[in-house]
Amino acid sequence: MQSDNGKESVFRSKFILGALIVVGICVSILAITLISTGVKHNKYVSAIERGNYYFTSGDYVNAVVEYQKALEIDEKKDTAYLNLSSVYVLLGDFDNAKATVDRGLNMAVSNRLESKRTEIDALIVNRYAPQHETINKEELKAYAKEVTVENTYFDMVAEYSYTE
Repeated sequence: MQSDNGKESVFRSKFILGALIVVGICVSILAITLISTGVKHNKYVSAIERGNYYFTSGDYVNAVVEYQKALEIDEKKDTAYLNLSSVYVLLGDFDNAKATVDRGLNMAVSNRLESKRTEIDALIVNRYAPQHETINKEELKAYAKEVTVENTYFDMVAEYSYTE
């Protein structure tokens, strides 16, 4: 029969082993979470950069596709909503531009989205106002490019760090 000291020693060993296993599991979960968050962020940034490339190249269809991919990756960031709505504004699709910003406002807290909503509302009012029966496509194109957010990778990393 084991003495009380022997039982204590076995209990202590089992307790330490159990604690080490729990700590190991927690560290593993944390590492996996950090790695997956980084991968998710890199995919988001890549989709935005591709969308910006297509946008500035005049390939608006692919720009829409890339911004929508970015939204599928992370719907809580405002950059994809802003840029996607700019493409829709450029194409004269104010309804989709407004719907995109509204969806963004439901998903992300953003002063930039609030401002964008105000700009789109003004464009819609001007579009339907009698004195503005036609929209100058070149002015609209210049406006859309001006308000498109073209964050650099480092700007987006900083934004991600502060918003997550």
